[in-house]
Amino acid sequence: MKKKYESIIKKSLDKEGVPDDETPEWTVKQFKTAKRGLDGLAELIGEEATKPLRKAGRPKSISPKRNGTLRLAGDLWEHIKASGRGYNSRVENILREAVEQGKI
Repeated sequence: MKKKYESIIKKSLDKEGVPDDETPEWTVKQFKTAKRGLDGLAELIGEEATKPLRKAGRPKSISPKRNGTLRLAGDLWEHIKASGRGYNSRVENILREAVEQGKI
C-alpha cells in the first residue's frame, strides 16, 4: 500500500486500530454493493453532473475488431503488402464481399 494512503488510514483508526464513529468498518453487504469511482458518484448525484469529469475519447464500437492469426502463402502475403498502406481495410472489404456473396 502506498505510504500516503497508509497515513490516511492510520489517522482514521483509534489507538487499538478500530475505526472511529465517523469511519465505521464496512459490512459484507456494503462491499458487495459498492461502486467504483465515477460510476458510484453518478449514481449518487446523477450522470449529467459527472459528464464533465469523465475523460473524452473515442466512443465504444458496437462491433469492435478482433485480432487473430491467419496463415497465408508467402507470395500472396507479399502481393497484399505491396498494395500499400491500408491493405488491412482492403482485405477486410474483399472478405466481407465474399461472405455476402456466399463464397465463404
